[in-house]
Amino acid sequence: MSLPSQSPTPYTEKLHSFTILLSVYGPKKKEKGKTTPKATMKKKELTFAVNDTNYLDFLQHVLDKHGQGQYRVSSSKHFPFKFVLPKVQSNAINVNNKVDYKDMVKRICSIHPGPTKIYVNTKHVEKLPTIDGSGDKSNSSGEDSGKKKHSDLDMHLAWWRMKLLSQYKNENNEGMTYVRPVGPIPLSPAMDEGQAMLSVPQNLESFNWSNKVPFLHPAHKVQAQASQNIDINSITSVLLLQMLANSGFLSPSVPRAHTSPVLPPATPTCVPPDPPISPPIPSPSHLSCFLHYAEMNLGVHNATLYEQELELQLIGPDILMDINDQTLTRAGITTGDTIHLKKGSLLWWNGPDVKRKHSDTGASSGNEPLKKIMYEKRFKDSGGSHFTASPTTINKDDDGSKLALLDYDLYYHCKSQDQWLPVPWGFVVDETGEESEDDIFST
Repeated sequence: MSLPSQSPTPYTEKLHSFTILLSVYGPKKKEKGKTTPKATMKKKELTFAVNDTNYLDFLQHVLDKHGQGQYRVSSSKHFPFKFVLPKVQSNAINVNNKVDYKDMVKRICSIHPGPTKIYVNTKHVEKLPTIDGSGDKSNSSGEDSGKKKHSDLDMHLAWWRMKLLSQYKNENNEGMTYVRPVGPIPLSPAMDEGQAMLSVPQNLESFNWSNKVPFLHPAHKVQAQASQNIDINSITSVLLLQMLANSGFLSPSVPRAHTSPVLPPATPTCVPPDPPISPPIPSPSHLSCFLHYAEMNLGVHNATLYEQELELQLIGPDILMDINDQTLTRAGITTGDTIHLKKGSLLWWNGPDVKRKHSDTGASSGNEPLKKIMYEKRFKDSGGSHFTASPTTINKDDDGSKLALLDYDLYYHCKSQDQWLPVPWGFVVDETGEESEDDIFST
C-alpha cells in the first residue's frame, strides 16, 4: 500500500523580488528647435508573493511603493507595464490585462529567477481615478456623499465643543456649566445635540433666550440690575409697636414709637442730563494755545516746535486724537510726546482753557503778521532757489483727475527735524514770497 503523495508547496507562498522602475517626466527641454519632455527613472525595490488571483493587488503595491497611493486600480481601470526576467536576453514583455499577468506569474515561478524588473510609465498611471473623487470616483453613489456630509457635521460639532469647553468647562469633570445671574445651567445636554454656541444660548424652558443672550455675547455684556432690598424686620417691628399702642397694652410711661406710613417703593425716574455744551469753532490760534499748554502742563518739551508741521497739515487739537501715529512720527514728534499730546488734546478741547481769550494763554495776538516758512525749489535739470512764504493751503481746485507737470520739486524746512521735507500732495504754496539772488543755488 503506497502512501499518498504529498502535494508540493504551492508557489504562491514564495516571495519574489521586483525592481520597480517608474518613468517620471520633468520640465521640457529644447533640442535643435524641438521641445521634448525630459524623462527620469525612479527605482524602488518590492517583495511580493505573486499568484494568478492577485493581479490588482500587485498593481496597487507597485503604486504605493512609489508614493502614488492616491491612484486606485480596479477591474475596469488599471495600467499596463513591462517586465524583464533576469539573466534572460530578451525584450521586455508587455502586461496589459489579467491573462498577461498569469503568464508572467507562470514564467517567474517556473524559473525562480532573481529580481525581476518592472517598467511603469507615469502617463498611464495619471489616467487612473484618485481617492479625492476624480475619474470614476466622481460617479460614486449617494452613500459616499452622505458620509462626507456626516463627517463635515462632526467637524463642526467638535469645533463648537472646543469653543464651549474653553469658556464654560467645569474644574472637576468634563461637563460645562454656564453661570447666569440667577444660578448655573448645565450646558452639556444642549452641547451634545449641537444646539448651543458661544453667542446662541440653549433652547431650554429654564433658559430665557431673550434675557440671557446679552450675557453670552462679550460685546453686549451688561450687569444684572440689583433688586431693592426691603428690610422686613424693621417694617414688622413698626407695625407691632403701632398695634400694641392702639390696643392699650403699652403703659403710658412707654413712649409711643413715632410711626410713619410705609410708602410703597416709588418707581425711579430718569433725570434728564444737562444739555451738552457746543464745542468751540476751531481757529488757527487754538493750536498755538494748546502747544503752549502742553509745554507747561503735559511735560512735552519744545511742543511749540511742532506747530509748523501740524499747521502745515491742518491738524488742530480738535482732531489730534484721530490722527494716525505714523503721521505724527513723520512730523518729528516722538512716541511719548504723541501719547501725551493725544490724551491732553481731548481734555484741553473739552475744558475751560479752550474758551479763554488768546491773550490769556500767552500766545501771540491775532494782529501779528502770519508766520513765514522757508521753502526750497529743486529744479529737475539743476539748481534751485529758496524763498519764504505763508504756510501751505489745500488746493481746492485740484480734483485729482489731472497731475500737474512741474519742472521742479518743492520742499519746506522742518525746524524740529532740521531738514528739508517735501510738501505733501494736495497742498499749494503761494510762491510769490520773498526771494533774492543770494538764495539761488546750483547742484
